[in-house]
Amino acid sequence: MYRSVCDPLDRSWRVLKAHSVMDEKRVAFCQPVLALAELSEAEFLRALTWETGARKSLVSAAAGGKVNRFYCKLQQRGFSAAAPAAASVVGVRSLPHGELPEETERTATLIELLEALQTAKPKRVAGRHARELSAWLDGLQTDERPSVIELQLLLEVLLPAGSDLPFDVCARLWRLALSESLELSAELDESRGSQASDSERLMFQGELPWQAGLLFSDVGGAEVLREFGRQHLSEQLEDRTDSYGTPQADLLGELALWLAPFVRAILWGKAFSNPLWNMEEAARFRQLTGTAVSLCSANGRLPFHSDDGTSAVALLDVATKTAGWKKQSVPLRYLQSFRRNGSASGKQRQKVFQAGKKTKNPVVQSDWARVACLRSSWKPKADMLVVAHHGEQPLIELTANGQRLLSGVWNIALAVDGKQLEFVNQWTCTCWHSDTDADYLEMQLSFENGIQVERQLLLSRTDRYALLADVVSGAGDGRIEYSSTLPVVQGLAIEADVPSRECRIGRKGLRVRAFPLALPDDRVLSSAGSFSAVDGDGGIELKQVAVGGLYAPLILDWHKQRRRQEADWRTVTVSERGEIQKSDVASGHRLRIGAHQLLLYRSLQQPVLPRAVLGQHTSNETLIGQFDAAGDVTPILIVE
Repeated sequence: MYRSVCDPLDRSWRVLKAHSVMDEKRVAFCQPVLALAELSEAEFLRALTWETGARKSLVSAAAGGKVNRFYCKLQQRGFSAAAPAAASVVGVRSLPHGELPEETERTATLIELLEALQTAKPKRVAGRHARELSAWLDGLQTDERPSVIELQLLLEVLLPAGSDLPFDVCARLWRLALSESLELSAELDESRGSQASDSERLMFQGELPWQAGLLFSDVGGAEVLREFGRQHLSEQLEDRTDSYGTPQADLLGELALWLAPFVRAILWGKAFSNPLWNMEEAARFRQLTGTAVSLCSANGRLPFHSDDGTSAVALLDVATKTAGWKKQSVPLRYLQSFRRNGSASGKQRQKVFQAGKKTKNPVVQSDWARVACLRSSWKPKADMLVVAHHGEQPLIELTANGQRLLSGVWNIALAVDGKQLEFVNQWTCTCWHSDTDADYLEMQLSFENGIQVERQLLLSRTDRYALLADVVSGAGDGRIEYSSTLPVVQGLAIEADVPSRECRIGRKGLRVRAFPLALPDDRVLSSAGSFSAVDGDGGIELKQVAVGGLYAPLILDWHKQRRRQEADWRTVTVSERGEIQKSDVASGHRLRIGAHQLLLYRSLQQPVLPRAVLGQHTSNETLIGQFDAAGDVTPILIVE
C-alpha cells in the first residue's frame, strides 16, 4: 500500500537525489548537511543557496553576512500572506495532546505557548510570549535537537508570530527551524520512521516537507522539498482511502491523528496561496471528512479511540470547513450539535436536525477498506455499530443511545473434534444491506478443511436493538466447540439474571439486555453451553457445542420501554417436507420482550423445498422478522 520515499521510480525522489550532488560547501534543502551548529550567524547566512525567485534584498544581505539587515528584511516581508484570523486556526487546534507519542514537559510547554499565541496581540507576543519562547530555546542543550513534533510546533509558532517577535528571538527561532528542516530533508531517503505510526510517518514525510518548503520558499531546494511533501500527502490520501473517501480499517484507531496532518497542510497552503490539492484530490478529501464525521459518536470520539483522549469534534470541525462543506450541510450540522465542551443537552442538540430536508442515512461500507458503519441516523444519540474486518479477528464498536457499549476485538474460537482452528485475516464481506428498517452486514471466512464461519451483524434503525450472530457449517459429523467474547467497555457492570440466562450490562443512563437465543431460556435446564461475564473486565463469553454446524445468535436490546418487561425465548422447530431439521441444517429462534417479538431463522444447508418455521415457509438463507399484533410476521431482513 505504501510507496517508499526512496523508490527509484518516484520522480520527486530522483529530483531530490539530483540535488544531493550539489557543492557540499553550500547549504540547501535535500542535500547532505554541514555541521550547521558550528557556523556563526554570518557564516550560516553566507552558506545558504537561494531559489531563482528569492527576494534580492534577502539574498544580498545573506551573501554579505549582514545579519541584522537580513533579519530586518525577513521580518518586514512577513512569513505568509495569511490574515491573522486565518493564521489563528493553523496548528494546535488540530494537534491534540494525544498525538505526542511520548509527551515531555518540554513539548507540553511549547504546545501551551502555541495555544497562547493563537489569540495574542502583537504587544503580548513581543513581550511575555517572546520571553517564554526564549526560555524554551535556552532549555535546548548544545547537542540536543528538537523532536519531529517539536519542529512542527516551531514552524507553527514562526508562521503567525515571527514578524512580531523581537529581533534576537526571531533570529534564533528562524535559524533553528531552518536548520532542523534542512536536517529533515537530508534524511528523507533513510529508513527513518520504519517503526513509526501512519500518522507520524505522514507528518515527517509529507506535512513537514510541505510546510518547510512553504515557509522557507526562498532557500535553495525549497520547491523540490515542497513538491515532495505534496506528492507524499497526495499518495497517502489515494493509497489509504477508497474512491468514496473511506479510510482503511487499520487507520480507524488513529484516524484523528492521521487526519490532522492533512488539515494543517491544507491550511498552510491557503496561508501561502498555494493549494495543496487538485480538484480530484479535494473531492476525495471532502468525502473522507464526511465519512469521519459519520463515524463520530455522541461523546465526540472516533471509533476505537480511548474515552480518555481528546474529543475529535474540534479537529473535524476545521477539517470539514477546509474541505468545503457548507454551513447547512449534514456533517457540519451534526458537529454543531456539540457544544465546545461536548455536553449539549439532548433537546438543544436535537433541534439541529428538526428542520431541513430528509437526510441520507449515515452508513459506510467498503469491501476494499474492510470497514462498515451501521448507524440508525444522524441524531446525536443515534445507535452505531462500526466493524473493521482487516485482521484475524474483527473489531467492533457498538454505541447504544449515544453511549459506547462494546469496543475491541469480537473474539471467536473454534475447535472441531478437539482440534483448534487457526484464524487468518481473510474475512470478506458477503452481504450488505441498508434500508429504513435496519442495516445488515455479513462476513465470511473459509478454512481449507471446508469449514465455513459467517458473522451476522444487524442494527435496527428504529427499535433500539442489535443482532450479533455466528454461523458455523461444513464440519460434517465433527463435534464443534465454539466460544465468542463480546468486548464490553470498561466501567460497565455485567449482571446475570438469576432465573434465566439473560445478562444485563449497564451503568447510569445505559441499560442493555443480552439474550443468547440458542441456549435454553431457563437456567434450570441443562445445556452444553454458557453465557456469562469473563473475570477481570473481559467482556461476556458465549459458549456452545454442536455437531456438524451451529447458529449462535445474540440479541442486545436497550429500548427504554422494554427495560423491565418480562422476556422469554426458545428454539423453534424447523421442518422440511414434514421432517424436523437438525441444527446443522437449519435453526430457528423466537424472542419475546413484552409485546415485542422477533423471529430469527438461518439455513446452514440448501433446502430442496421451502422449510416451515413458526408458520413461515421459506427457501431463503436468512429471515429476520417481527410479529405484529395479529401474530403475523413482518420481515425486517431476507437474505436469499
